[in-house]
Amino acid sequence: MLTLYARHLKACETELKRRGMSPSARRSWRRCGCPIWIMGNDPRGEFHRRSLDTNNWQTAEAARRKVEDGEQPRIEIAAALDGWQAALRAAKRMERTVQHVHGAMARSLSEWCALNGYVHLDALTTGVLDEWVGTWKYKSTTHRSRIDLCRSFFRFAINRKWTSDNPAKGLIKPANTQEPTLPFTVEEEASLFGAAERFGERPHFEGLWATHPETARALLLVMRWTGLRASDAVQFEPRAITTQTVDGQLIPAYATYQTKTKEWVYCPIKPDVAVIISEAPRLCEASAFLPPAEWGMKTDGRSVSNGFYSSYLGPLGVLAGVTGVRAHRFRDTFAVRLLEAGKPLEIVQALLGHASIKTTQEHYAPWVRSRQEMLIREVVSMWR
Repeated sequence: MLTLYARHLKACETELKRRGMSPSARRSWRRCGCPIWIMGNDPRGEFHRRSLDTNNWQTAEAARRKVEDGEQPRIEIAAALDGWQAALRAAKRMERTVQHVHGAMARSLSEWCALNGYVHLDALTTGVLDEWVGTWKYKSTTHRSRIDLCRSFFRFAINRKWTSDNPAKGLIKPANTQEPTLPFTVEEEASLFGAAERFGERPHFEGLWATHPETARALLLVMRWTGLRASDAVQFEPRAITTQTVDGQLIPAYATYQTKTKEWVYCPIKPDVAVIISEAPRLCEASAFLPPAEWGMKTDGRSVSNGFYSSYLGPLGVLAGVTGVRAHRFRDTFAVRLLEAGKPLEIVQALLGHASIKTTQEHYAPWVRSRQEMLIREVVSMWR
């Protein structure tokens, strides 16, 4: 049986409660302009629970009859997920991201729904999604990201008029257990670059970077002094370094769009560092840090950056006596050194290419010097 009811807005609900009306009386109250919803099983046994996108009861009754007669179109979950991914591709989102990030969430939801007998999008309530989420085995960071993707999918579905509710809004995220930002200390940084100068002397080190240690050291300098992500750093082109006169001094700089965010980033570089990077041997004429295709290696930025971690940064950390050496720590070091020098978060945001200041705050707020000084003053004031 299909039932129509008013889903009252907050102000209306408060007023009806003030009048002492029972929940059932409030749901059947028709003397307001609140949205009308439909709920129940149709004659074919399919469950409906969604807004009819109207506050007119006559229109709602007509819509109910159409549902009972099977005239109301309902989109299937698989079709909605395919439409979402198609729209992302039409918006020129990176194919790798659509396939491996959005696509992973879509495949997980589609397969689970097929296994549990859910066909239509409007059958997915928060409770149903809770059951799906309960099957996940992700770490907290991925778990939180998947919930954000699910919410994004339902927002898209609402915009396409496929549903009127976002059940993913009710999903609860796990606590964020992501490791805090951990830059290298000055001593660790010196040890790493010292080890980089000796890296080629170790005959037991193998791989691309063991045979090109000077190029690897130049790439290390790119990551440390530009703050670029590893996938962008391996695509760094030394020949694209330009100079700009600032306060009477020639400053080398590099500008690029980031692969991950497509945000523009402008990277001033220390003059002596720029010289070392520019004079370092290139892997090939076409690219300084990407191997040529004829070497039989993967040449995309992500694959090369992953190989740089496994075949260079790991052994480099052992040689330098520094634990936990990862490419992103050079980016963290770049950002934290700026904050320790008293530079504002807005400057760090621009240099890192964060689309939102919230991202910069989330990762680097504890390192803001003015914030540290304020906390110290607050504690010191209690000592008097």
